[in-house]
Amino acid sequence: MTSDARTDVDFEIAPSVIAKVVRLATLDVEGVAGISTNLAARLGKKTQGINIRQDEEQTVMDIHIVGQFGFDLRELAQQVQGAVAQAVQAILDPVALVINVYVDDVIVNKEGNRR
Repeated sequence: MTSDARTDVDFEIAPSVIAKVVRLATLDVEGVAGISTNLAARLGKKTQGINIRQDEEQTVMDIHIVGQFGFDLRELAQQVQGAVAQAVQAILDPVALVINVYVDDVIVNKEGNRR
């Protein structure tokens, strides 16, 4: 006997899991040296360079990065937005996704050259 009844599964993804996916997708972009702590972190507020706000209408992400010297920072921010959007949409179905990328610092890589 087979049944075509569909079982709906209700689940929630923890914000820390979403933040980890965002972090991994961001760090995978060539030219990103790291996730930076922003001014709020320096003032004692708990943050790790990624802030995620969700409601019924949209998911908003603020990502603070450190770029590598020699990369086009505007293009780098756009690449981070694209990588994060793809990663987040693979685990969530947000109605609207807003990804804000802030380049807080630029560093020269360890070899001392541009790339």
